[in-house]
Amino acid sequence: MRNVVSVVMAVLISACSSSGTPAATSAASAPTPTTTAAATSAAPSAATSPSGRALPPGITDLTQVFHPLATGWRPTGTTLVVARAIVSSEITLVAVPIGASGATPGPTPIVSFVPDTWALRPDGGALAVSVWTGKGGRIAMWDVRSGVARWLTPDEAGTSVLTPVWSLDGASIYYLATNDELRTAAIFAVGADGTGRKQLRATEAGTSSLNGLTPDGKGLVWTASGAGGTVEVLDIATGVARHLENTARVASWRERQPRALVAVGGCCAGRPGGELVVWNDVALTSRVVAARGPSGDPAWGDAAWDPAGTRIVAVRYTGASPYEGSLVIIDADSAALQPIADTQGAGLVLWSPAGIVFTRPLRIGIEVMLLPNGSGAAVSVYQDAGLIQRIEVPR
Repeated sequence: MRNVVSVVMAVLISACSSSGTPAATSAASAPTPTTTAAATSAAPSAATSPSGRALPPGITDLTQVFHPLATGWRPTGTTLVVARAIVSSEITLVAVPIGASGATPGPTPIVSFVPDTWALRPDGGALAVSVWTGKGGRIAMWDVRSGVARWLTPDEAGTSVLTPVWSLDGASIYYLATNDELRTAAIFAVGADGTGRKQLRATEAGTSSLNGLTPDGKGLVWTASGAGGTVEVLDIATGVARHLENTARVASWRERQPRALVAVGGCCAGRPGGELVVWNDVALTSRVVAARGPSGDPAWGDAAWDPAGTRIVAVRYTGASPYEGSLVIIDADSAALQPIADTQGAGLVLWSPAGIVFTRPLRIGIEVMLLPNGSGAAVSVYQDAGLIQRIEVPR
């Protein structure tokens, strides 16, 4: 099955999301022709995008966005793509092949870039980013194999685009368009070649980000504004939206129903963690698989399905370590718990074909650990003195 993307912001996982809502662009707007990175630089402008993130002055030259570090890279076997962030706000994607005994061979830096929001294509072969141009925002794409960058959406004054999400086949990119600081937003799709731009959901209040797809690629997961966000699923073909949970996020997916593993609660102050709930996102039924105890003991943080979709690995916070999580395996049917020794400090977690991957803090920086085959002693596969924003496993 397809592994799910897990996200970490520094050391602690939070379900909190920034407030905001949807906005609009005309569905009839025609896309501009794609170009390679060759335009002139824009004059300095306000350094804050509608997402609230501080950005460099407006960019119109894509050579200012993408800084390739490897040509023609492709994942071989099970590969982690680690997104490391540095003080300059640049992000560097680093490929870390992993096997039964750990990382083999060493890490390979792929590309550095300056985005607002971004998404790696499911096969790892291309990168889509939203770029602040000074007068608005655009979606740009960089192809890993050819090294060519191009714009996919026009530069429309006062309109910004955010949170690109790739279709499963890599042929399209979904994104938000807003022109009023995310008080309202619309959902669009555009082809990976810059053609066929169309509006999927009308301008509405409450949409603050796109977060991914259902395993079959037919549902687009998004969140509404407010503390902790929400879990909403838009049927791409029909435009019907289904609401799952408030103050929640999808932690992981499996193929069969109930397929959505949702982390509920844990926002925004006090002890981290909430409860874990599995959802049938079509029938809209759910059940709790790991409850939050009285006063948050225990509480549950990041979590992921195993590749077979029968077990869950999750970060558990207890009274013994109320702010430092450790890993537990949960049987999805019986809810039986199996703690994993020597995993204190776990933050991000995913279950790859090579085993359980998790992050934990170092004295300076963060370390990525692997539990081969989901058990035994954890081995270090990557260390970074900076911050790790995200880890993915390309298909």
